[in-house]
Amino acid sequence: MLERRIWSRVDSAIEVFTEQRKAYSEDVVSPKRLIESYPFGFGAEGQDTVFSFELDVPDVDDVYLNFPLDTDSLVMVDGQPECNVNPFHQIMDIGKWRGRHARFAITCWDGYIFPGSHPLTDTHLLTVTGKRPLDYPIMLGRPEILVKNTNQYELWHDLVVITETVLTLDEGSLQRQQTMARLHKALMDISLVEQDVEIQEKQAAKALETTKAILGAKNGTIAPAIYSVGMAHLDHAWLWPKRETLRKAERTISGMLHLMEEFPDFVFLSTQPVQMDHVFSKYPKLKKRADEMFARGQFEPNGVGLVEADGVLSLGEGLIRNFLYGRQVTDRLFPGYRGDTYVLPDSFGYNGNLPQIMVGCGVKYFITSKLSWNDTNRFPYDKFIWRGIDGTEIKAHMIPGGYNGRNRPKEVLEMWGNVLHKDVQSSLMRTVGEGDGGGGTRREDMEFMKRMADYQGCPRSRWTTVSKAMENVFKDSEDLPVYDGEMYFELHRGTYTSQALMKQLYRRTIALLHDAEYLLSDAWARKRIGDK
Repeated sequence: MLERRIWSRVDSAIEVFTEQRKAYSEDVVSPKRLIESYPFGFGAEGQDTVFSFELDVPDVDDVYLNFPLDTDSLVMVDGQPECNVNPFHQIMDIGKWRGRHARFAITCWDGYIFPGSHPLTDTHLLTVTGKRPLDYPIMLGRPEILVKNTNQYELWHDLVVITETVLTLDEGSLQRQQTMARLHKALMDISLVEQDVEIQEKQAAKALETTKAILGAKNGTIAPAIYSVGMAHLDHAWLWPKRETLRKAERTISGMLHLMEEFPDFVFLSTQPVQMDHVFSKYPKLKKRADEMFARGQFEPNGVGLVEADGVLSLGEGLIRNFLYGRQVTDRLFPGYRGDTYVLPDSFGYNGNLPQIMVGCGVKYFITSKLSWNDTNRFPYDKFIWRGIDGTEIKAHMIPGGYNGRNRPKEVLEMWGNVLHKDVQSSLMRTVGEGDGGGGTRREDMEFMKRMADYQGCPRSRWTTVSKAMENVFKDSEDLPVYDGEMYFELHRGTYTSQALMKQLYRRTIALLHDAEYLLSDAWARKRIGDK
C-alpha cells in the first residue's frame, strides 16, 4: 500500500487524441479522435498508433508524467525525441518544462501476431519482448500528472532494499533480528488509512529517521564488489522487422539519456555502433545530449564490433570486418575514443578463433552471460583466461546470470552466490536493464543502487563503465583458470543444423563478396596504373 502513496495525482485531466497510421509512414489509417474513456484498447497489424496531447506543466518541484502503455513507444516533446515509454518505463520526469506549455506526441508500434511459436512461450502478439499478450487490443491506462511525495518515495525504496537484504540472512542473525524489530517499531506510527498527504509525509519522515540509520550500517573489511553497467541488449535481427530494430534503438537511447540527466551517477553502455549511427544521424539533438553525457562519463559507446555478431556461424574475415567497421563508426561519432571490451551477451556459442581475432583487433576483454543458460553442464568459470585455437589468450568474464539484470538486493546477492571460484574472484561486472528488444534500465534500479552502495549484507555496488569494471575485476589476475578452444552453448541446440539453407546461402554470399571485392580492387589498381 505504501508504494501506491509515493505519488500524488495532480487534479488536471489530460485530453489525449489517438491516430492510427500505416507502419513506418505518415499515411493515416484512422483519423485523429479524442479518447473518451480508459483503459483504452487499440492496435492492429501493420500499424503505428500515435497519441498526442498538450500540457501546461505545473510549476512545482518533482513533477512527472505517468503514461501507462503496454508497448514500445517514443516520446516526442515539442518535436524532439525525449525518452521511451513501455511497460517498464511508464513514468517520465517533466520537470524541465515546469511552468511551461509543452506538446507531446507518443508513437508506438502495434506489432503483429508472431507466425509460429515463440522460443519461450506460445504464439503471442509481439510488441515488447518482456510483455507477451496473446492477442489485441494493446492497452493504455489513464495518463496522469504526478508529483512525488518525497518522504514516502524515499521510505518505500529504503524498505525494499532493507527487507530484501535482511531476509536473505539467517533467521537467527543479529542484523536480521535487530533490523526487523526496528522496522516494526518505526512502521507502527504509519497509518495506511490516512488520506491527508501532509500527515502521510510527516509520518513517513519520522520512519525515515530509522531507515536511514539502518542503511548507515556499512560492510566490513572483506566484502565482494559489484560493478553495474546500464544496458539494453537489442538484437539487431530477431522477432521484428529490421526497421523496427532501428526504432527500438531510438527509443532506448533517448530513454537512457533521459535517465542519465536525472540520475548523474547512472552509466549506460551502448554496444552497437550501427544503431548509434542511425539514431544520432536522424536526431542530431540526441547526439548533442549523448555528447554531454559522454563528457560526464555516463554514456559509454564501447562498441568494438559494428553489431553484436553471431559467434558461431560468422566467418573469420566477417568478424574482423565487424570490428574494423565498428571502430571506424565509433571513432567518427566519438573522436579519439577507443573501446576495449567485446560484450557479446546473446550468441549461441563462441568459436575458438575469436580470441585471436579480438586481440588482433585491439580488444582487451571479452564478456558474455549466455553460457550461464547451459541446461546440462554449468560453465566452469566466471573469471578466466580464454585461450583460442592458435594459443592467443584474452581475459574473459562470464556473468553468472542473464543480461536483463535488476538492481534488487535479492537478485544481486543470488548472482554473487552463483560465482564459483571466489578464491580468485572478489568482484564481478553485471549489466542492468530490460533487453532483447531494447528498453533499458529502470528508474527503480537507480534508487535501489543509491541504498545498496555499501549497505551491510549487500555486496559493495556502484555504477561504472564496462572498461573500469573489467579493469577492477581483473586487477588481481594471478592463478586464473584457462579455458581452451570453442565455448559451446548447451541450450539452443540445432538452431544452425535445422537451418541448412540459411547456412548455405550465407557461405555463397561470403564467396560472392570475396569475388566482388577482388574485382573492384583489380579495377581500382588498373585505373591507377592507367592514370600514370
